[in-house]
Amino acid sequence: MNPNRKLTKQEVIRFCNESRLRLAYISTTNYDFEPIVASCEHALNEAADLPQAYLSGYTHQPDFMGVDIPLVWDVSKLLETDTPVTTKAVPVTYLRSLMTPEIFDDPYGQSFSRGPIILAELPFCLPNACILDGNHRVLDAVRNGVATLPTKLYYDHDHIKFMSPYSKVLFGACCNIFYASLLVESKISLDEFENLSFELA
Repeated sequence: MNPNRKLTKQEVIRFCNESRLRLAYISTTNYDFEPIVASCEHALNEAADLPQAYLSGYTHQPDFMGVDIPLVWDVSKLLETDTPVTTKAVPVTYLRSLMTPEIFDDPYGQSFSRGPIILAELPFCLPNACILDGNHRVLDAVRNGVATLPTKLYYDHDHIKFMSPYSKVLFGACCNIFYASLLVESKISLDEFENLSFELA
């Protein structure tokens, strides 16, 4: 995966048009979601010049609205920061399911630490998380028949601070569309949406 990749103008248009179609299709309210989509479109176009890649980082491209979303984290910075996150024992079978075939076929990728597996929550796609650090440890656990591994899950508002400037805007736009879908399905209130959504400026 190209750590410098950003969305093309055509992909931004497709992302936003697919978002409009999805929100219109599932809407059970009279809420006007167009300002949300328009603000995402404006932010993504304005973000085109922001830095994307890190010298040492992790790149992931989940699918959202039919578009591959290029996300980049500075994992070294994340591991150096004392962010309070609970460590839980997570089944290795679940962790393996998060790995792309390319990662699973290459057990010799870069390792950032020997600590707990680091997961990032991706609420807008399936699977809804990705492994930022620890793929090689998952592979070792699979080969050795280990049932669980200590794992830290960083939620969207926790791990976005470790993203590249461009990825922050892109991820925030994805989250805002996702939360808008919950809003128009009456699964969250307007107050909850405003608390969950990201500033994209």
